[in-house]
Amino acid sequence: MRRTTQGWRRGILSVATALGVASFMGSAQAGNDGAAYDIGSLATPFLQSKTQITILGQDDKAAPACQDKHFVKASPAEAPAVNSVGSVTERKWREMWTLDRCGSQVNYWVYFTVVGNGGAYYAIVGP
Repeated sequence: MRRTTQGWRRGILSVATALGVASFMGSAQAGNDGAAYDIGSLATPFLQSKTQITILGQDDKAAPACQDKHFVKASPAEAPAVNSVGSVTERKWREMWTLDRCGSQVNYWVYFTVVGNGGAYYAIVGP
């Protein structure tokens, strides 16, 4: 019995399509409503995820032996300061993010700036 490359390609395409649909559905369920990142931050879920990645990277350098880390809460220090220049609005605020590092709580200050409909910046100050 001889296998054709046509059948093999169809099989690969079917598997790739199924994986792509499952991946899309998983990301839509996990992140679009913000529930996965609901720790109290005023930032968008996308900006929170980027912030979490940056903090975890910094914390891995500070405590490389600890592999059990998770975010406990984000506490905004004040309401965002809003400045408008023409049609562009800028929002700035800071939050205290608390990370549980192997049972010890570690705090990081996060300074957010959101400009217009998409520009976002953050700076992290921590241990």
